Amino acid sequence: MRGYFVAAGAFAAVLVTGGQVWALPSFGPDCAQCHTGSRGTMTITAHDTSADPVEACGAPNRGLLKVFQVPAGGTKTLSGTLSGLTTGAKYAGVAKGFQANGVQACGALSFTGDPAWQLQAAVPTYYTLPLGSAVYTWPGNTAFNFNITVGGATPPDFYELVLAVAGKDGSGRFYTEARFYLHVLSSCPPLSIVSSVSRKSHGTAGAFDVPSGGWEGRVKTTASQGPDTIVTVFNQSVQRLNGDNSDVSVSSGTVGSIAVTGDMLTVTLTGIANRATFTIGYPGIAASCDAGMKTAEANCWQVLAGEASGGTTSIIVNTSDYVYVRGRIGQAVGSDNFRADVNTDGAINTSDYVAIRGRIDSLFSMVPTCP
Repeated sequence: MRGYFVAAGAFAAVLVTGGQVWALPSFGPDCAQCHTGSRGTMTITAHDTSADPVEACGAPNRGLLKVFQVPAGGTKTLSGTLSGLTTGAKYAGVAKGFQANGVQACGALSFTGDPAWQLQAAVPTYYTLPLGSAVYTWPGNTAFNFNITVGGATPPDFYELVLAVAGKDGSGRFYTEARFYLHVLSSCPPLSIVSSVSRKSHGTAGAFDVPSGGWEGRVKTTASQGPDTIVTVFNQSVQRLNGDNSDVSVSSGTVGSIAVTGDMLTVTLTGIANRATFTIGYPGIAASCDAGMKTAEANCWQVLAGEASGGTTSIIVNTSDYVYVRGRIGQAVGSDNFRADVNTDGAINTSDYVAIRGRIDSLFSMVPTCP
């Protein structure tokens, strides 16, 4: 260090709990080891909020600290105000803690420091103000503003930093500090659903989709009434967080498989309840660029096995479904008539009557519509 700061080789205080390690560098042997007096007060100002994050990796629990928020790739001014020194005291500001791991995800903070501050050491990194070998004399500078630019690849997390003052007065050396969090926010856009469909294969005719919010009446088997494959497209590439069936939530039935390809999620299902709304949510799906970026959105279909012709205020399996199928017998199955292929075998014929038979007057009016 310089001026009233004593250099004696940097070291880091390290806490290990297995896996990644949280480390908060010390500076020299630690400013407070030489500057043992406690005078003045450094108060964090112009912060965005306060937070008490849940620590991991052995990071100490600091309780509630003030927080500056910045998106990855953004610039933020870290501000502190000094008060309470003795007239004539010599002092300088210190900004430090930049090599500490994030307290939750335990990643490293990538940043560019403030050129208005003097870089005193690269490992561990700390800065002083004013520049060069100058010091302040009290009453002098009270505002300490450090402009930090966060690297775009910095993991979203809370990073514990310090603004401090060290100096000397007639009573000896003194030191005061204020700890705070720099909360690096995700640079990802919010995760949202672009589309979701219930997809069923109709033999050699191919697969056809019913969009979320619609009604699903196709019946391949008793175990495959309602949706059996859900294909959901998000607004960006996604990842699975748990790697098991808890990555999605379903209102009925059993999840068979879950697959992610870029922005597309495919879920296979069996045993969906008839005469009910079916809902699927995505609690274990997150943006690829940020595991914390999830969506509370869900998708829904009205399920009534045998319903072919549709309805408005209520859905019912009745003779109108026979009429609908009869008028399309012999037609090639396509996007405009696939609902008439009730049993999804790829042909519209009398077997589709059989799929409807026994389901006449299956009222759907008591089941809520999809939101």
